[in-house]
Amino acid sequence: MLEFLVILAAALAGFVHASPAAILIASGGLFAMSYRRYSKIYDRGMQLGLRTLFQAVALRSSLHALAACGLAFGAGFFMRAVAGV
Repeated sequence: MLEFLVILAAALAGFVHASPAAILIASGGLFAMSYRRYSKIYDRGMQLGLRTLFQAVALRSSLHALAACGLAFGAGFFMRAVAGV
């Protein structure tokens, strides 16, 4: 549930024309929550010698967080433009 609130915050930041740095802040928060949730799996994979695989998974997770927050920010920015506020 908290992840959705972070994405909503990114959309609201776009709606109020906040700095695009809000995208990086929100995506960092999303990635941190994802890493915290799956940290035991990441550590276990590293111990089993699957370092490159799990580094690729972590990289993709951070890129997905960046894409989700960027699109939410853009959608908020677009909604403000459409609303004419």
